[in-house]
Amino acid sequence: MLKFPRLLVLFLFAIQARADLFLSGFSDNSIYRYDQGGALMGGGAFIAAGSGGLSAPHRSFYGADGNLYVASANTDSVLRYNGSTGAFIDVFIQNGANGLPANALDYPVDMALGPDGALYVSSQLNDSVLRFNPATGAFLGTFVTGASAGLDGPSGISFHDGDLFVVGRFSNAVYRYDGTTGAPVGTGVFATGLSQPFGITFSPGGTALVADGNTNSVLKFDGVSGASLGAFVSSGSGGLNFPIGVEYLQGILYVASFNDNRVIEFDGSSGIFQGNYVTSVTGVQGPNFMTFAVPEPGVFIALISGAALLLSRRHRR
Repeated sequence: MLKFPRLLVLFLFAIQARADLFLSGFSDNSIYRYDQGGALMGGGAFIAAGSGGLSAPHRSFYGADGNLYVASANTDSVLRYNGSTGAFIDVFIQNGANGLPANALDYPVDMALGPDGALYVSSQLNDSVLRFNPATGAFLGTFVTGASAGLDGPSGISFHDGDLFVVGRFSNAVYRYDGTTGAPVGTGVFATGLSQPFGITFSPGGTALVADGNTNSVLKFDGVSGASLGAFVSSGSGGLNFPIGVEYLQGILYVASFNDNRVIEFDGSSGIFQGNYVTSVTGVQGPNFMTFAVPEPGVFIALISGAALLLSRRHRR
């Protein structure tokens, strides 16, 4: 019989295998891939400059099909690439196709999968959030209508406690919308006091963390009331220079420092500078949004089941 501690060790080993980082290079129209130690993989861009028409890339994410999807802001589209090689496959979402009206998607920035399994995309220049089928790219409707609750320039988006939180880059606020209907929750204004904010994420404790570009900081807000809790990452900490993307993983907050081409690590509890995850010498120009490719739960199950089977056989010998 396999003892519990050995299974626990296997499980912990699996979940500690940190995923690779996919980082968008806004200024050089490329996507870069880094291993768990922050080393550039492949010796250059994972998705070459301009591949498939890529221009001003923002958020990327791995689909259930194992392919990489990238918001190409300047072409008002979402492009699909081979998740293993980075080779261009096709234009997954574009205006005038698959039910999406002409000009409906205008400068896509961030993407997130909702509780309903749909793909949500922030459309910055027409102040809306659109909804799509993540398997086919079919347009499912406008979820947050233009300028709802005063939203201006939607940038980062994130689902939390069943609702959708949207950063208004030009209105310098964060907005909260019902995760089912898209209607504003209360007045719709969740947090204020920002200056050209971009990305948003939530800590395991439920606080909202927002990259605030003009103050070179990451600000913290109560996840329920939206009350300001001050700076989580103080202005310029670690040399932070115009932060855009923020991601929380395994106790570390990762922040893309746009103006000096780095991704910086901060302690996820204290906000204290830990070091550089991606340095300026690795080629990326203008890093903004990033994605950690976390293995599907089935991968962990397969790893643990396979290891358990091997250990069981070994025990019976």
